[in-house]
Amino acid sequence: MKSENTVVGLIGEMLNPVSEITGPKANAGLKLKSENAVVGSIGEMLNPVSEITGPKANAGLKLKSENAVVGPNANGDGDGVRDLGNGSSVVYFPRFLSYEKSWEYFHYLDKHIPWTRPTIYVFGKPFVQPRDVCYIASKGLKELIYSGHKPDAHSWDDYPPLKEILEEVHKAFPGSHFNSLLINRYNSGNDYVGWHADDEKLYGPNPEIASISFGCERDFFLKTKSQGEVVREPPSKRAKKNKVEKHCFKLKHGSLLLMRGNTQRDWLHSVPKRAKAESARINLTFRRVMQMSSRRLLL
Repeated sequence: MKSENTVVGLIGEMLNPVSEITGPKANAGLKLKSENAVVGSIGEMLNPVSEITGPKANAGLKLKSENAVVGPNANGDGDGVRDLGNGSSVVYFPRFLSYEKSWEYFHYLDKHIPWTRPTIYVFGKPFVQPRDVCYIASKGLKELIYSGHKPDAHSWDDYPPLKEILEEVHKAFPGSHFNSLLINRYNSGNDYVGWHADDEKLYGPNPEIASISFGCERDFFLKTKSQGEVVREPPSKRAKKNKVEKHCFKLKHGSLLLMRGNTQRDWLHSVPKRAKAESARINLTFRRVMQMSSRRLLL
């Protein structure tokens, strides 16, 4: 994947995550090299800062990203790591892929993906899923089942652009081994995904979920789980919690957001309805199924 524009420069103090509780502070020590392709090498990225106790310098963190945003924008959506505490963190790149290439992918996916809008079950009640979906997976993986729905698994080989994007994600996060992909299309602001965690057992105890967005910008929220949500009780039976921590990211066209560590165990995320979101958004969520049907771990 090549870009027409070359972004060069050495940028210090680029990690500047915003805490909704304590406010933004500087994170000195980040060096970012941006080149004309997304060849990110995110080596020592497992030392995120803490927003609650105050961010600290991220020494040794080196990123390579195409068309990187210089510093956080007004909404606190700049490149970097947001530490959620207790082993949970999020990495966010507002411009992981170039603007033009992202539109190429959007139009390809919108036209060629075999979209479906299945019926799912929430606390035993049937609902039409409020967005279009498609599932891609490598051969031999354990079947995905969520909310009573088992999607058909399509092959990566049938959609070469998806393999291109997967390759760029693996370049950006060395050591990652994503082998499945759930694609969502939000046709308007009425399409949404409610509060949930991607904590299915087939992803293992601490799954990483890499999310790439194309098209209309949408708000992405994270909140800590209450005790009832941890044990999957209906909302009416959950005990009220005195303090729920929340974070918000505005997922831009061509952006990448990575959830890792204990995020799926301790946090919920959602993309709520938005009346002002009048155009479509397509979202790719890359996952790793840990166990093959033959019960051998996929390396």
